Amino acid sequence: MDTEKIIRNYLPQVIHMSLATCANNKPWVSEVHFVFDNELNFYFRSTPQRRHSEEIATNPNVAGNIVTQHFLGQKVRGVYFEGLA
Repeated sequence: MDTEKIIRNYLPQVIHMSLATCANNKPWVSEVHFVFDNELNFYFRSTPQRRHSEEIATNPNVAGNIVTQHFLGQKVRGVYFEGLA
């Protein structure tokens, strides 16, 4: 199984990701639109006043997932990650 190939085939089907941030030991998750490049770096755009943007400014550690809706009996797929924003 070529995991990277599966991810590369899956990502173009999805436009939203859940992005988790944290400040003062209080986690937060936001839905953002994203794009990605050939090196599988994720990019999103937001305003500096949004809670996730403010938290990233003080703590760049993030986590998230990218999943499509599925129904009973369908194979569950998703990409889960952690990194720096």
